[in-house]
Amino acid sequence: MIQLPPTLYVFIQSGCMACKAAERPLEEWRKRHRYLIPVIRLNVGLKDWEISGFSPQATPTYLLVLGADSIASHEGILDVEEIEGWVNEAIKEHEASLRGDPDDDVDETRSTRITK
Repeated sequence: MIQLPPTLYVFIQSGCMACKAAERPLEEWRKRHRYLIPVIRLNVGLKDWEISGFSPQATPTYLLVLGADSIASHEGILDVEEIEGWVNEAIKEHEASLRGDPDDDVDETRSTRITK
């Protein structure tokens, strides 16, 4: 079975000051991980977006998608370290749920980790 990498969608809006403030840390994180996790920015002012059954209610909103599943979302500004932690935790929780592991502990040999 082919496993697609996760994709990070970021819903923004023209004229949104929070979106503008979120751009610098997002771009820095994107540069660090451009070969691992693509980042796609979507302007909600141009279209009502729905990705994997998810529609944003605010901007900026981050949505992490793995295959056809939206596995995590976050509304509001994140700095580089917060993006890093949020993505890692979302992937860890998703992998645990796929294994049916009720425990949050993930076997690190099977866990996808994003590192600096």
